[in-house]
Amino acid sequence: MTETMELQTQPIEQRSPTAMEAIQRAEASMAIHTAKQYPRDTAIALRNATQLVTFSKEAAEATHYCLPRGGKMITGPSIRLAEALASSWGNLRIQTVVKEIGEEAVVVCAMGHDLESNTAISVDVRRRITDKRGHRYNEDMITVTCNAAASIAYRNVVLRLIPQAVWQSVYNAALKKFRDGDEPIETRRKRALSWFADRGISSKQILQKLGLAKEDDIVKDHIVTLQGIKNAIVDGDITMSTAFGNGTEGKATKATPPPPPPQPVPVTPVKESSIPVPPPPPPAPATKEEPEAEPEPEPVAETQAVPETPAVPTPPADAEEDHRVSVTSSAQAEVKQPSPPSNGTEQLWSELKAKREQIDKTQFAWCKEQCGIERVRQGMPRDKMELLMGYIDQCIERNKADG
Repeated sequence: MTETMELQTQPIEQRSPTAMEAIQRAEASMAIHTAKQYPRDTAIALRNATQLVTFSKEAAEATHYCLPRGGKMITGPSIRLAEALASSWGNLRIQTVVKEIGEEAVVVCAMGHDLESNTAISVDVRRRITDKRGHRYNEDMITVTCNAAASIAYRNVVLRLIPQAVWQSVYNAALKKFRDGDEPIETRRKRALSWFADRGISSKQILQKLGLAKEDDIVKDHIVTLQGIKNAIVDGDITMSTAFGNGTEGKATKATPPPPPPQPVPVTPVKESSIPVPPPPPPAPATKEEPEAEPEPEPVAETQAVPETPAVPTPPADAEEDHRVSVTSSAQAEVKQPSPPSNGTEQLWSELKAKREQIDKTQFAWCKEQCGIERVRQGMPRDKMELLMGYIDQCIERNKADG
């Protein structure tokens, strides 16, 4: 007995495109139609690209990069050459988009479309956004990393859309222009070494990377290699430490000048409007506490010894008190305590003590903590006293506001 199974089919729902999709389709269709109507001339495109990259010495030297990998130098066309090729080739659409910003890396996608041949390519470039200790970059450095990844992705898309058989001659013409420069080799050598020396790379490190013994051995091909490393660093392909290593051997012999001594920061009298708004001070305790002892003056380093009082005959009983008073007064007159060092802050110190009485112990401890003061004493720097008074004024105002 044969069972017959019936298949049920449902019609596919056809969704009409949205207005935005319709606009995008119309734009793409119009661009392809225009490209077919005005096709590129390969010979003219190559001639224009060659003129762009050989227009000047600066244009030619920026068209290649060199990456140290595994003891070898990997060379290739740079971002600047890709820009010149895209401008001259024509009928191209290229777009870069940041796809992802993660905790450790960013991913940038470049999409290219050759409208004339209807060839589309997309390339993803991933770049790390953490340092060697695993700390994440700040927002500015993440933005710089995204821009560098976008430029690299742009270059890779252009060099894949345009066949290498086409742009290789343009690349070779730019290299020849830079290698056979008009300047003497001594001038070019000095300029190349100077650029790296300004960034902490010594000539010893450069010679070690090139496998040479002395600076006079650097010839035109080595100048091209150094310029390629420079371009790779500027474009964000590698870092200076990746190019020359992090070892201490061969570090720049140029001594780093010591940092300048710290200069005192001028402090203007603290006003309520200029004081930074700190976190609210702790509330005053409900129970009454003993007020903090009065700030004592700075202890005196040395004290003049009190001379021994000569033996005095035992006075009568009724004159004992008068004799004690006279001896004590004479001893105090002989021992003169040196006054604490004065820096013109006596009046300020008096105001500080008066305001101290208007807040409790907990608030005063908070004020000292905000100012970074462990001990309040007479003769302390004026700026510290003014800063402390500013925080005390804030506590007084809050106490008044709280009733």
